[in-house]
Amino acid sequence: MSEKSTRLAGQDCRSFVKELKLFHNSGFNTRHPKGSTLWSEKRGDTYVVYSYGNHWPLFINWNGIWFANKDKSPSRTTTRHTSQTNPYVPAVPLSSMEMCRMALYSKPEPEMLVKAAKLKLIPDHLVPEVTAIRVGAAA
Repeated sequence: MSEKSTRLAGQDCRSFVKELKLFHNSGFNTRHPKGSTLWSEKRGDTYVVYSYGNHWPLFINWNGIWFANKDKSPSRTTTRHTSQTNPYVPAVPLSSMEMCRMALYSKPEPEMLVKAAKLKLIPDHLVPEVTAIRVGAAA
């Protein structure tokens, strides 16, 4: 059974992001089924927070590792969405293109996990998987 998305004001979203809960705001956007400008989705082990469309993921959590969009926000509203949903935890900075690929495939690419390992953000349960990645192949 799929989890239901809760409608929230933007300033109330951070706790939902930290707890990996589904939400959508009350903004108007024809690209989202509920007409929202800020929302989250879950696919398997991947939780994604979007602003205005799936072309701009703000934050992604995959198996306890946070990834954050490091690119300059395209609008003041998206900048506000970023501050409203920031989980304020250590995160791997990725470009918007890298974030889009990760959201699309619901898992990080090997070089993304290498970045996470270099930042010491790998949870204990993922150490064997990340250790198996050849660092030289991901560079």
